[in-house]
Amino acid sequence: MTEPPAGQPPYEPPPPGYGTPPPGYPPPGYGPPPPGYYYGPPRYEVGAAFSWAWKKFGANKATLLTGGLVLLLATLVLYAVAIGAVFAVVDHPRLSITDSSGELDGAGDYFATLGVGYAALFVLLIFYSVVMAGMIRTCLRIADGETPGVGAIFSYRNAPRILLLALLTTLGGIVGTILCYLPGLAFGLFAGFSMYFLLDRDQKPIAAIESSFTLVKNNFGNALVALLLAGLVTGAGLIACGVGVIFTLPFGILVHVYTYRFLSGGRIEP
Repeated sequence: MTEPPAGQPPYEPPPPGYGTPPPGYPPPGYGPPPPGYYYGPPRYEVGAAFSWAWKKFGANKATLLTGGLVLLLATLVLYAVAIGAVFAVVDHPRLSITDSSGELDGAGDYFATLGVGYAALFVLLIFYSVVMAGMIRTCLRIADGETPGVGAIFSYRNAPRILLLALLTTLGGIVGTILCYLPGLAFGLFAGFSMYFLLDRDQKPIAAIESSFTLVKNNFGNALVALLLAGLVTGAGLIACGVGVIFTLPFGILVHVYTYRFLSGGRIEP
């Protein structure tokens, strides 16, 4: 070490450089990230949605099976009316073509029967949507960590909004189906979470439809897979003499609730 000039104190050794550990200590590591470090958004997994739905179904069997039974009865009535309308059209005894003029005989009665049949079907579709709303609200409460009773299925707050949304989505599906069928399927997919937004966030019907369209548009692949798989599960219940839908339909709604809450950033109680 160089000696200092005469009359000055001796030089002190320099302090250790940055990152140089004191004697006896290992080199410093990277350590944990600071608080608030961003890891990226969690990924949606269909398997996690089904596992969560299975767990919550097991914890709320009585309530959900009762809801499934109500929905099954509503479905049976719906199909009975549809079949009745078809037979009323096909087997109407007064519809025939006159030999002399070629005009339809009994056309007024024919189209009156057709109109009444499809009007009844339309009303029952709306009724089915309203009953479904009770099940959706119940499953949303389950996602909040609650244990709702059977009465929750028949609790209809904001009933006018529910009816209006059911009317709009039913009309949209019918019009889309008339237009070569595929538009009806597309509308059903993009509007599939409308009732969830209305019930969960107290949105108005048009706003709920817009929110559903935006959610599906921004998460198209995940939403499509979840809705298709839940639909297949529900369909499997219908194949089993219809009785299986008592289980599969509320289970499918739970899958939808998980998907809706996950993709929209809502709460999902483990």
